[in-house]
Amino acid sequence: MIAVEQVTGPVAYHAEGPVWSERWGGLRWVDMLAGDVLHLGPGGAPERRKVGSIAAALRPRSRGGAVIAVERGFALEDADGSITHLPELWGEEAGVRMNEGGCDPDGRFYCGSMAYDRHEGGGAIHRLDPDLSTELVLDGVANAVVHDSATARRQGIASTGHGLPAPNTFGPLAWNLFMAPGSSSKPAMLASVDRGIWVTRFHYVNIVHPRKAVLTGMTKDGTFLVEGGRIVRPIRNLRFTEAIPEAFGRIEAIAAETRLVGAEYSGINARVPALRIGRFAFTGATAAESGA
Repeated sequence: MIAVEQVTGPVAYHAEGPVWSERWGGLRWVDMLAGDVLHLGPGGAPERRKVGSIAAALRPRSRGGAVIAVERGFALEDADGSITHLPELWGEEAGVRMNEGGCDPDGRFYCGSMAYDRHEGGGAIHRLDPDLSTELVLDGVANAVVHDSATARRQGIASTGHGLPAPNTFGPLAWNLFMAPGSSSKPAMLASVDRGIWVTRFHYVNIVHPRKAVLTGMTKDGTFLVEGGRIVRPIRNLRFTEAIPEAFGRIEAIAAETRLVGAEYSGINARVPALRIGRFAFTGATAAESGA
């Protein structure tokens, strides 16, 4: 049986996000709407420090101190305790604040925002990179799924018009997909890769885990080794098995141009840009194609 112990008394108005770190010598958390960071050291008495009008989330830095999501962006605490506020990402008139965040394995700090009036689509996800540059990762957070008339009736809501022709055992499906372009060019994206793989396209893609959106498939029509920002030679086609939401969380650049791509068998169409993804799970080479 797991025992639950109350660590402190009622010391915060809106306490969230406890994080323990050896560099801090204990536990820290935020009193979000008070704009304070609280620290529980060896003595057991919480200490409070004001960091702004909002203190949304925090994580330890490798060099000591912390990275903190504040109302309209990020702040850095150095090892000596001094705090530097980075340039704001939006103005007061936007009516938006940071809400919660966390780090990926590469040390990039992601934080989601929300509108004060909680209107739909008011939130976005921002990323602070180790070089202190910021990137808008997702503008308008997904908050619903597609429905046909049958699933909509069971949920007591309106259909989104995504029914498939009968007989249909798959349920509703979004057929025409669009991904917003970025600002990079393909040559610039290629030049930024020290060592990687250039994939022309994937095919024979199948679902492994629907809830986690794990897909498996193979490369086709040109797979190349990239070294020092240049394509150096072709390689055999590869098989991948990857959770696509996790892969999208590792996007480092998005091309400014988009291309209409049609799936081989399903009839699904997508207009999408080229992507540079920091890590992607290739699991092995495929058999040599006939005639190759």
